[in-house]
Amino acid sequence: MALFTNADKTIAMAVYFAGGQRVVDLVSKFPGDISLTTSTSIDGPVIPPPPGAMFQSFRNSDSRELLRIHRDGIRFLKTHLQTQLTPQENVAASMKAFVGRQLAHLCFRPWNILALPCRFAVTRFSRMNLTLEQQGRKGIIKPETLARLARESR
Repeated sequence: MALFTNADKTIAMAVYFAGGQRVVDLVSKFPGDISLTTSTSIDGPVIPPPPGAMFQSFRNSDSRELLRIHRDGIRFLKTHLQTQLTPQENVAASMKAFVGRQLAHLCFRPWNILALPCRFAVTRFSRMNLTLEQQGRKGIIKPETLARLARESR
């Protein structure tokens, strides 16, 4: 795995190989544990994400197209959250913390632990090839809930 950030450390990029395919993940963070991941794979979020974790997947996009889509998602979130991006000083530690937050969220839920990942493994495909704006229009994400999370973190 290789990790990179842009100059102001607001977009982190992870490049790795999984299942014989090169995967590119772009990740940005906002206050209130809100994050946006734009990826070439839908297979990353195999368990339900915690509140505030937004995901866009565009399997056949090249890196430039993926970056454009990610920046569009950032603009969408900035508009709805009325806040700015949070710089990521230590990307590796940030990734580790996110995985811990995902697991804590999963273990906290009162659902059947074995059935939940299977159900989400199917429903996550509803987000494939949809921008955040399109997900909002379809009701997959709720921008007003994200805005509340961002406000509560201030």
